[in-house]
Amino acid sequence: MHETQEQLRSEALRLVDDALSCKSAQNLDALERWRQQSPRHEQAVLAALRLKSSLASMPRRKITWRERISLKLGVWWLRVEVPNVSAMATMGLVAAIALTVLFTQGSWLGADDSTPVLLAIEEEPASRYTSGFREQRRVVLEDGSILWLNWSSEVLVRMSASQRHVTLQRGSVAFAVTSNPQRPFVVQSGEVTTRVTGTEFMVHRYRDTVEVGVVEGSVEVAGGTAEGTAEGTAEVQRLTAYQSVHVNRGVVGAVEKRGAGEIGAWREGMIVFRARPLLEALRTLEPYTSYQLDTERLWVEEETVSGTFFIDRADDALVSVLEAQQIDAQVQSDNTLVLRHRPPVRP
Repeated sequence: MHETQEQLRSEALRLVDDALSCKSAQNLDALERWRQQSPRHEQAVLAALRLKSSLASMPRRKITWRERISLKLGVWWLRVEVPNVSAMATMGLVAAIALTVLFTQGSWLGADDSTPVLLAIEEEPASRYTSGFREQRRVVLEDGSILWLNWSSEVLVRMSASQRHVTLQRGSVAFAVTSNPQRPFVVQSGEVTTRVTGTEFMVHRYRDTVEVGVVEGSVEVAGGTAEGTAEGTAEVQRLTAYQSVHVNRGVVGAVEKRGAGEIGAWREGMIVFRARPLLEALRTLEPYTSYQLDTERLWVEEETVSGTFFIDRADDALVSVLEAQQIDAQVQSDNTLVLRHRPPVRP
């Protein structure tokens, strides 16, 4: 049975409150275990932590060197006191929030209670990897996991003791994740969260749509709360080998079956379509072409595209698809290609 949003918020707040009020290994373990159960749990915990720290409502000031040393020592002490390694990252975050609350209340700094102050705590910087147009890049992370960046892609990578986190800013990335159930691998792309412990999969971001496909293993894909969706409706899909799903503006679509050679074929310099819906095929081709495609004027019902194309000849592939689908193209000044179906021939 799926938990409602209210149940998730309530349970996350309860667990965070327990961890803040009594920073014991048992409470922190309970918070960490619940957080790792699903992407929705993780999002609820992060929301509860943000709420507790009141980040949005407090003016900032620069932390002094004395406060920075006290904060770092406090977090370090809590980490070494708890032997359970899987809870360390959560412990550190809870400790930082607890110390921030003490600072902002003025109990250590002598600040006026009527003027709350938020310390500007610096986060560890993320590692940024990019690829240019007509460039693919292979990145090996410290845990042995491998990232393949497709053309014009960008990711931010943060590695901690309890989690490996990648933010896909743009483009497509294929992942071969080293298995570690105690250290989940999470990929965030807009409103879409993909969570795994060890598998091979691909994430592609295109405007408001994110596509996730699995080559080996399994992943959980979670979207945001869709407008008009009843509270408690599951926005999570589990994918296994040769399955994919599209998430449009946070709404998770139906699971689709893919051929063995389709997912991540771009690593071999190819695009493979097997009865792929026309709009999906055009979205896939667009990053490799010289144009931005305007598809608003197409009428699309059951049109599909099949074939194998080379990504370094994507303009030729696009011309072939448009000819096969009886679509005219007009170039605008900003390099946008406006697509229209040809009118039916009258008898």
